[in-house]
Amino acid sequence: MAVRTAASGELRGSKTRSMRGAAKQANGRVRDLELRIWTLLSEGKTPSAIAREVGIARQCVHRIIRRVEAKYNQAIGATVERLKARQARTLWGHSEAQDSDGRNPNRSPFQCASSHSSRARSTD
Repeated sequence: MAVRTAASGELRGSKTRSMRGAAKQANGRVRDLELRIWTLLSEGKTPSAIAREVGIARQCVHRIIRRVEAKYNQAIGATVERLKARQARTLWGHSEAQDSDGRNPNRSPFQCASSHSSRARSTD
């Protein structure tokens, strides 16, 4: 008989608690399989050879490879965005430092200084 606890609202002694554990175990097995397939792929094995070695269908191997690549690309994209934000903060901080030095922040450091020398020459 399942007993509902007041604090959490979950059923004690029911199958729902054991399903959580089973789901965790399944996720662990999936991660292990993904890691094994990715390792074999990085060793240069073909998806067909990996499927034979692991004992699953070739289509499943391709699906797992796509899923792992998608996770990897998402993680790399997030890392790139964090780096871009950090670089932007650094650049803005550098620009503010130039302001406090009395330099013109709108003028590029690569801008030619010829406009200043033409004013000096045009004294009539």
